[in-house]
Amino acid sequence: MPTLQEHSYVAPLTKKFKLFLCGVIVFVLLSVALPIMIFGPVDKDGTYQGLFISALVGASVALVIIPMIFSSTRIDLLDTSLKITTMKFFSKELPYSEIEKAEVGPETGLAQGAGLRIMGGGNTGYLTGGPTVTFTLTNGSRVTASATNPEQVVAELNSRIGAVA
Repeated sequence: MPTLQEHSYVAPLTKKFKLFLCGVIVFVLLSVALPIMIFGPVDKDGTYQGLFISALVGASVALVIIPMIFSSTRIDLLDTSLKITTMKFFSKELPYSEIEKAEVGPETGLAQGAGLRIMGGGNTGYLTGGPTVTFTLTNGSRVTASATNPEQVVAELNSRIGAVA
């Protein structure tokens, strides 16, 4: 049997998610900076402990959120399986023999969230917002993944499923 060429599709985090996360960073930094600006950086006992704690909180939030802004969902069509990865560390590999069909899924956004999501009804999502592809598995469960060009992913995957069957 000839080997299939590997192909990858990447869906970056949508602009709405990026703006939301930037807003969270700004909110936290303002929440940390305003009390310092109003009451001064020096505590009543003459130390700078409040300033250090505020700076630590602000830096911690920024260090967690900034990598999320650059996250994406990647769909890799491999020789015998499909691999979905979101935010670099949530991933799932599905052999083509376990995939019944692929179809264009629902548009997702802030309400559905980003990352690994349990969407209910036996559906697990690997999301970064925007258009999606839904894979129905032979056991009845579904997996939904963000894709910037879902029609192309569906067409290529369905042809691979047909080639494996």
